[in-house]
Amino acid sequence: MLTPFPPPYVALLLALLLPAQAFADEGDPINLLGSARLQHDSNLFRLPGDADSQRLLGKPDKSDQILITSLGVQLDKPYGLQRFELDANLTNYRYRNFRHLDSTARNYTAAWQLQLTPQLHGRLSGSRTDTLNTFADVSGYDKRNLRTEERRRFDGSYDVSGSVRLLAGVGRYSKKSNQTSSVEDDYRVNSREGGVRYESPSGASVSLVTKRSDGTYLNRPQLNPATMLDSSFDERSNEVRLRLPAGGSAAFDARLARIERKHAHFSERDFSGTVGNLSLNWNITGKTQLAASVMRELSSAQSNTASYVESTRFLLAPYWQITEKAGMRLRYVHEVRDYLGQLSNAMPLDQSDTLDTAMIEFEWRPLRSLLMSTSLQTDLRSSNLPRRDYRSQSTSISAQYTF
Repeated sequence: MLTPFPPPYVALLLALLLPAQAFADEGDPINLLGSARLQHDSNLFRLPGDADSQRLLGKPDKSDQILITSLGVQLDKPYGLQRFELDANLTNYRYRNFRHLDSTARNYTAAWQLQLTPQLHGRLSGSRTDTLNTFADVSGYDKRNLRTEERRRFDGSYDVSGSVRLLAGVGRYSKKSNQTSSVEDDYRVNSREGGVRYESPSGASVSLVTKRSDGTYLNRPQLNPATMLDSSFDERSNEVRLRLPAGGSAAFDARLARIERKHAHFSERDFSGTVGNLSLNWNITGKTQLAASVMRELSSAQSNTASYVESTRFLLAPYWQITEKAGMRLRYVHEVRDYLGQLSNAMPLDQSDTLDTAMIEFEWRPLRSLLMSTSLQTDLRSSNLPRRDYRSQSTSISAQYTF
């Protein structure tokens, strides 16, 4: 059950629900947004069902209620052949029971779309995201678990002809966390890529892209042969991207790639394989849409029992516009993760986890500038290892007002 919060928080939530004289216009180049969400999580720390909450958390209850408030700005301004885009916000998290997790996130996404000549195009972009990590793979429940991701990227293209385009891009990505997880330590990656794309008059396209990335782990000043945690890595990939319209209301997107990661000092951490995804976006009718995808990915893991994770994921997400002002959204995700590349000096575990997420959300727009929603979500994990299974259910109500 959602229980009352102190009066200042309730007042903020009510303020967002009240109509105002000013409202957003779709043609406005800049909009201000305010939002509030009240969420209840039945198993905040993703503990197994038989876990002793009092011993692990110092409280008899493993659930919590979170008030999430946000103030943001959105900008979309064309200027001649250029376009400037910005989406930035400050998001505040306040927990009722586990107050040590309180935090304020600073998030933004910015982009500058360039057209230098009729044939030469570019996009310069950057983003920052502060995220309260899930506790599914992190212990240390008495510490705040915050992850910061930053991206910088430039993409360019040159139209050789009406249907052939050359592609190039460079980027930098970094990830830093407050706590060490069983997945991967903090790191920074510099990447560059190049390729060619063919576009047909029907809207179909095929791209051939090669990419190389150089990564550095940020918290490993000394190498340890016992753990084989390396200081840097090199990753290469060659991929084919395909977009195929299927009539006027549907489109398929596909990607198939071969990746290879090599580490500077410990080859036991190396891995390679074939990855890819296939997705469908289908406007079934004017009021119903369907998104579906299947994916296979390889990602790094830095533990004694695994060097990488092989993930197979299925997504199904339909949407129904019930009335002009109301809609319903469903989302189901099924994922299997196999932890591979175990070190030779470790005991064999052959870990495999299965994760299922099901969500239903109702949204209502009583005013053009006001969006309200309520949702129910269930998360399950089952594993072949003991004490990794968990079940969590979350409910939420939210409101967003655009000025």
